[in-house]
Amino acid sequence: MPDEPLILATLEYEGRELIHNDLISSAFHLKERIEKAREAGDMTGIGLDMMAAITMTAFAYEAYLNFVGFTAIKDFVEYQAGWKKRDQIMKQLGIDWQKDVRPFSTIDRLIEVRDTMAHGKPRLVKDEWEAIGTHSQLDEQIRNFRTGIEAVVNYELLRDAYEDVEQVWRMMLQAAKIELFETLDGGMSGITFKGFVDPKA
Repeated sequence: MPDEPLILATLEYEGRELIHNDLISSAFHLKERIEKAREAGDMTGIGLDMMAAITMTAFAYEAYLNFVGFTAIKDFVEYQAGWKKRDQIMKQLGIDWQKDVRPFSTIDRLIEVRDTMAHGKPRLVKDEWEAIGTHSQLDEQIRNFRTGIEAVVNYELLRDAYEDVEQVWRMMLQAAKIELFETLDGGMSGITFKGFVDPKA
């Protein structure tokens, strides 16, 4: 293949880079891996994968809020407590955040778990209880004893949170009259030739 000549050119790029697409894609990818591992009975590291998937789902939810806020709300304030941001957006869109009803209750739980992971603090746990069973049953009970993050990071939360975040996303888009194509990444680029360059010059 012959050497390409050197050229002088103007490069142009104009794009719409919407992080919510990357975050929800990451959450979906991790969720699919977890589901395949569960079907195969391979539980190695699955708790760590669920932590990552739940975190990405929570991040996607916040990015969804920011997108709708910037797109549909005049004087949107991004830098405020998450619940204030949510309340501002929901009020503007006319969505009643019913905290005891899905999908809203799941998202509140998701954010609580995400905050626990994001602001990790040491915990000292001590417990004692009486139980009846065979040695194997008692051994299994103590092995399955969970507190803290291990007690709340599970597949059921991941499954419900992913579904409910997507449901609230669709509700916000509909209420804000945002078309789906407006939520997608896109861009244009170009190379404008200006002349050849002598490599020996």
